Amino acid sequence: MLPIPAPKVPINNPARRLQCQQAIEHVFEEVAEQAERSGWSGDEVASALIDLANRHILGRAAKAEKAAMVERVHQWKRAIDD
Repeated sequence: MLPIPAPKVPINNPARRLQCQQAIEHVFEEVAEQAERSGWSGDEVASALIDLANRHILGRAAKAEKAAMVERVHQWKRAIDD
């Protein structure tokens, strides 16, 4: 796999999202092309990539929610202990 360039702008810069897309596009295209060379149809590959992206988003959201819940429990515990 080719290296993915690091961001060149701060996290709050509106151009960062497009820059990220450009940085990972070659990897995305390589995965899609390799899957199609292996016999998967373009539609199957596109659908799988969308599903994987959605699962990635949901997984990140669940992880963030879990971290927030743990923090709330710690806050409650500190409040009770005080």
